[in-house]
Amino acid sequence: MGQTLSEQIDRIKNLIEQTEPIKGECGITRACSKEEKEAEKQNRAANIQSSIQQKIDLKDMAKEKKLSLDLDYNYLNDKRDKDDKNTVRNLYNTFDKNLLVGGRYNNEQKFAALYKVFENIKRRPQLSYAIRLRQKYPTFDYTSVTLQQLAKIASELTWDKFVDWFLSGGPSIT
Repeated sequence: MGQTLSEQIDRIKNLIEQTEPIKGECGITRACSKEEKEAEKQNRAANIQSSIQQKIDLKDMAKEKKLSLDLDYNYLNDKRDKDDKNTVRNLYNTFDKNLLVGGRYNNEQKFAALYKVFENIKRRPQLSYAIRLRQKYPTFDYTSVTLQQLAKIASELTWDKFVDWFLSGGPSIT
């Protein structure tokens, strides 16, 4: 043993009074420091990866929005075939532009949203666009709705709200 009782008591007091070991002086501190550095490194890598993914997602969302407001793409954002594209373009060219007045979107974008909602109502009347419009405007018969009637609803909602509603997938209309 070699130490007297008073030396052992002094040693124990020193250990108790010691609040923080000097960094790098004991194995525990070095191990903790190494783990902290590794965790910081992993966090930085995760933040970089998250930032990259966020930029990719924003780019994809911008592309989807652009396709959604383009007459040359259908309601699924697939390119229309030539005949369908010509039909939709002719409808747009003959459509009363006075029904497309107002808002931050241009007339072609508003008509694209209008026509895609119209396509959805005609092809899938039991899905969200038709159901949500039916909840807000129960007097309209969506089995025989026209583009003009739908444009009047859009004007009543405001074109910006209508297009944003369309872009968000047709949630409940408040």
